[in-house]
Amino acid sequence: MSSAQQGEESAVNLKHPPAEMRGQTEAEFLANAPILGTLQARLDASRTPREWAIAKAQQALYLVRTDRIDEAVPVPQEIRTQFHGHEEPEVYYWLWLLEAVLDFYRTGATKGMQKIQRAMLMAKSLQRADLEEYLAAWAAHFCFTDGQYGEMVRWLKLSRLHEATLPEAACRASLIAAVAWQTCDDDESASRWFSRARDIARSIGDRASIMASIENRALVRLDRLWFALNTGNASNERLMLVEHELLGGLAYERITRSSAFESQGVVARIRLLVLKGEFSSALSLVDSSSSHLEDLGFSIVRATQTLRLWLQSELDANLKFDKSELDSLAEQVKTVDADDAYICWKLLASLAAKIGYIEFMRNCEIFADKAHERHSKEVAQLRDAIYSGWQLK
Repeated sequence: MSSAQQGEESAVNLKHPPAEMRGQTEAEFLANAPILGTLQARLDASRTPREWAIAKAQQALYLVRTDRIDEAVPVPQEIRTQFHGHEEPEVYYWLWLLEAVLDFYRTGATKGMQKIQRAMLMAKSLQRADLEEYLAAWAAHFCFTDGQYGEMVRWLKLSRLHEATLPEAACRASLIAAVAWQTCDDDESASRWFSRARDIARSIGDRASIMASIENRALVRLDRLWFALNTGNASNERLMLVEHELLGGLAYERITRSSAFESQGVVARIRLLVLKGEFSSALSLVDSSSSHLEDLGFSIVRATQTLRLWLQSELDANLKFDKSELDSLAEQVKTVDADDAYICWKLLASLAAKIGYIEFMRNCEIFADKAHERHSKEVAQLRDAIYSGWQLK
């Protein structure tokens, strides 16, 4: 858990760096990730344990967002060991935020919201509006993930969005607003917020947020195309646009070692191949990506298990599978998000029809309809939240 009108610019077409970055090629800028250099310089220059701990936590936050989680995992304990018995308020603010975000990127779950709230109390006690705004941006991110859209909007207001004091807060809040608009298929509003997020990210050398702005946009668009898979409404033109945007971003991740969508990126490639009708290539990618598809914290990864059997069945008319396999997959589908569940139930219904598992097939069709209705309601609730009373324009 990635512009101008309609996203016509690609992942490599970010042409307006700030003055101090001009003279670098786009590839050089993305490869250098200036924010990491800035954080390392602060670490090297730190004169007190407090300065070291804050810079260390901020560096780890960045590493988490680029899938360098293993490097970030030891940091909370390092900080706790250093400060055990003489707690420093701002150090613990950054520590709790780091632990919440680290858990979120490792599991896809938002159990760390309690630590976000604890850190918010600390920021209030310090009377630091800038720290409150940054926490609010992350809280909005968590609420969006949980489908708590009214709360998401409340936290975005508290973050002050692109006017937040800390550019890191402004960038995070702008990304959440952008993804929310894109989920509602409002390309114009989404473009405005993605553009704001990228402008802020470039000003601080935050390569991860630049890549996230590109890939989140493409992933949301791909989700919409995937949701339309069963109806055959996926526009070839839109599919080509999404493919160009997403694969360009994922390629830059590999080049610059700034991966933020490891398992999701694999599933996105698989789904692109399915939407293009390249079933054999899709199945090959599923089978060759087992290490990335073991992370069951993400709904789209769990949903791929159903897709794999369906692909095998489409490619081999004589494939043998039994009712127990479908029953097992159905239990897995019950744990995925509504949009993923809709397609999975449709695929399971198709598989059941092939082996004459009629009652199961009918139940899958019923569950598919319910998942479709549930997802449509979720999008409507999101749209209502961001339009009602105060528009995130």
